[in-house]
Amino acid sequence: MKDEQRFQKWISLPFALALVAFLFPLFTFSCSEKVIAEPNGYELALGVDLEKELGEEEQTIVNNMKAENPKAFEKNPLKLESMPVLYGIFAAILVAGGFAFVSPVGSLVLGVASLTGLWFFIYRFMDLVEKSQFGFIVVAPHVGAYCVSMLLIIGIAMSLAFLIRPIIRKNKE
Repeated sequence: MKDEQRFQKWISLPFALALVAFLFPLFTFSCSEKVIAEPNGYELALGVDLEKELGEEEQTIVNNMKAENPKAFEKNPLKLESMPVLYGIFAAILVAGGFAFVSPVGSLVLGVASLTGLWFFIYRFMDLVEKSQFGFIVVAPHVGAYCVSMLLIIGIAMSLAFLIRPIIRKNKE
């Protein structure tokens, strides 16, 4: 029984590490095959101004585009507003880690929900940028997206292992 309780406490570790992994860059923003920004999940949640990250060459391209079409840059499209959906993903991961102490079923469900929510957000964000008027900026998932995903998968697998373990023991007897 003590081994099961100890294992149950360890289930929360991957979820806690997933929150730390959001410090790694979540996306790579490239222009002319040069990386211009690599914001992490917390920066994206708060909002980022990509124009401050541009190099000289990219800044020249943007200035030329501003001269050609000033109306397109009226609202500063290179500034990303805060993304509250990430707060929901952070909260789901935090609660999933908390549920590991009480109910591994809860950590399993919230782990799957946060993993699904994260990749749905990544897909939609990349799709929105691709369909925007700024085709010169390419967005791709970066190491943070993969690291958070792997840690969530490990937490989900640990929750499943904890839930399945009694069933396997019962079948062996």
